[in-house]
Amino acid sequence: MEVSTILDLSAKFSAGIGFAFVIYNLWKGGQIRKGEFEEKIENQFREVTKDFPYEIFINKEYLSKELESRINQYYRYFDLTNNQLDLRRRNVISNKTWLDWQIGILSILENKEIAESLRFVNEINSEIFSEIQYMLAIRKVISKKKDKRLDPKNWDKGHFQKFQSDLEEKHRTLIST
Repeated sequence: MEVSTILDLSAKFSAGIGFAFVIYNLWKGGQIRKGEFEEKIENQFREVTKDFPYEIFINKEYLSKELESRINQYYRYFDLTNNQLDLRRRNVISNKTWLDWQIGILSILENKEIAESLRFVNEINSEIFSEIQYMLAIRKVISKKKDKRLDPKNWDKGHFQKFQSDLEEKHRTLIST
């Protein structure tokens, strides 16, 4: 093979690699912009609804006065945590940030009073906070807090969707009785 042929093939190969790199970066940039847009919309939603009474989101008639005050305190935390899990599931959050969040999330959710409040909210509306429920269901079968199965990015999409469908069916059954 002649040197000019080798150089020509080399140039074409390099151009092809460069083109693939440009296409990948354009695609990845679009993904980042999409993630940023979604986060902005979610933040706007939280800002708009931050002063809404939590009763809008759950059925208050089931609450005792003592539990009402606790739920009021914890509801926004549950909403934020569920959003953090969803962002990680959609791969918007880096591994480093996720590992920090994961330890904190599990520590807080395993607090007896907070766990009891979350159970109560989920009994009233089983569809709400499905990401938290899924993570805690996985946590029941593993012992380490830093297990990759707890990472929402690693959740099997079909299994998670089935879990959500089961929660929706449970909620429909609850409200129809």
